[in-house]
Amino acid sequence: MFRMNKKGFTFNQLFKLLELAFLLIIILSFVFLTRHTVQKSTDTSSAEAYSYLHSMLYSKNGILYHDSDIDRQYPGIIDVSRFNDIYLDSSMLLNLSENVELPAAKLALLDQSGMVREAYWHKKWYDRLYPKAGGRGVGSPRQLYQDLYVLKRTAGGRLEPAYLSIELIVPRR
Repeated sequence: MFRMNKKGFTFNQLFKLLELAFLLIIILSFVFLTRHTVQKSTDTSSAEAYSYLHSMLYSKNGILYHDSDIDRQYPGIIDVSRFNDIYLDSSMLLNLSENVELPAAKLALLDQSGMVREAYWHKKWYDRLYPKAGGRGVGSPRQLYQDLYVLKRTAGGRLEPAYLSIELIVPRR
């Protein structure tokens, strides 16, 4: 009758189990690392905020002085007649549904006499997003502060030095 060497057979089986356990650990660590390193979404709210800021400042429909005779925009010169809520809301229209949170901004223009003029872009959304802004969570809106030294063009055409402070709040989507 044929007899198997029981010691050798058990050793081979245990060695195969160790190989299988080691292979399982490698596969699980590979799955774990790929799930934690691959991003499923990208936060573009920072780029979106800078895009809105540049559109607000440098577009023809923005708050800067625009000479329609020569079709020239003057960077750094704020037109006081354009610096109001109604003009900002009408010049920077967004085609989004009512269910989506809209970006909003607060602009403050401080001249040498200490007079502060404030204008809001989407004031309703600014009031809603401001308490949540600046948090560390994923759902908290991104806040961008920008301070600029500008010239203020009055209704008479005079240029006066001023300080423009912009606080832009962009919801994360």
